[in-house]
Amino acid sequence: MKPIDRMNEKPIFIFPQYLLIAILNSLIFNAYLKSTGLPGGAVGMIPLVVMLFSLITFITSLIIFLILLKQKINLNSTKYILLYQSIYLIVLIVAGQNPFEKGLEKEFKEITIWIYFASFLATASLIIILWFLKIVNRRRQNI
Repeated sequence: MKPIDRMNEKPIFIFPQYLLIAILNSLIFNAYLKSTGLPGGAVGMIPLVVMLFSLITFITSLIIFLILLKQKINLNSTKYILLYQSIYLIVLIVAGQNPFEKGLEKEFKEITIWIYFASFLATASLIIILWFLKIVNRRRQNI
């Protein structure tokens, strides 16, 4: 079995992984929001805010990835995905998205929780897909 050359894999695969997380995050949250039946006037701009948070995180993560790549710091794909998730959480906190804020209406508290949950679900999904692909790849190499 040949060892995987991670330096060749990173520049090609990290960009689409970050993009996929951003897209999945927005899609999962939008699917949740549609299921709530809340009026568009009350929550109409929230999907755009989630996409803006994802865009900020995407750009920041890519910049940090390029810095780490230039410094020859070798992380695997899962750690880069967790880096993205950590940056997203920091963006949410800095933006004031606190589901435990007192005085927040029940609907908006649930929406804020789902903003966090959608990102965890997107991240976990991508990590599981990558692990599955690695297992399949190893089995192909053994055949």
